[in-house]
Amino acid sequence: MNNIKAYQIYYDESQKDSLSHGFIPHFNAKATVHLESGIICDLVNRGECSNCDYFGVFSWNLKNKIKTINFCTWGDKVNEYNGFDLLTINTFNYNKHKHFPPLEKHYPRKLHGTIWSAFDLLLKKLYEQNILPNRQYLVECKKYIYCNYFIAKKNIYLDYVNSLLNPAIDLSQTDDELNSMIMQLDLEYNLPPKRFVEDTGFTTYPKIPFILERLINVYIEAHKLKVGWVL
Repeated sequence: MNNIKAYQIYYDESQKDSLSHGFIPHFNAKATVHLESGIICDLVNRGECSNCDYFGVFSWNLKNKIKTINFCTWGDKVNEYNGFDLLTINTFNYNKHKHFPPLEKHYPRKLHGTIWSAFDLLLKKLYEQNILPNRQYLVECKKYIYCNYFIAKKNIYLDYVNSLLNPAIDLSQTDDELNSMIMQLDLEYNLPPKRFVEDTGFTTYPKIPFILERLINVYIEAHKLKVGWVL
């Protein structure tokens, strides 16, 4: 049996009732523009991605977005498909949402179309710093992960955060050209909750959190991971 360690983030006491049994609750006291990606980095940097075979970090509203999936479901699938590097959700299992049309495969750049120029600039910068082997990703019609809803082998998760997600966040803060694009407001998305506005000063989401949560797909392509679309 594989040992799964998965956190579920919540931001307000009212959200605790939506958490699923089996996940480790993680209260986030202060919102940042990186949303879940920043919390993922914090947890990994603190050594929380340890004493397990598979690791994951999820938002509090997981069961509002995904049909009939809970911690036990993840556990069953990890043990059934333990030869995979990463397990995730087919997009047709998402509840109806404009950003997740129920299709087997997608051209990702047709969804959330405002982020891609900044996304490509980030890839270019990462390539120039030898963090990525190429500068073009997410261009084919196939399955893609659109939220941080995946569980990966511990070493895979650690390497993803340390070799790509952390460097991307660092670069977005230190490179002026990239920062000016990636922090532009994303007028295509819903307005953020009051808590986000109070903590960050942004009255509209910037592009950066939606770019960061797509980087797992870049890592999958760059490392040719074996992905199980089994949930």
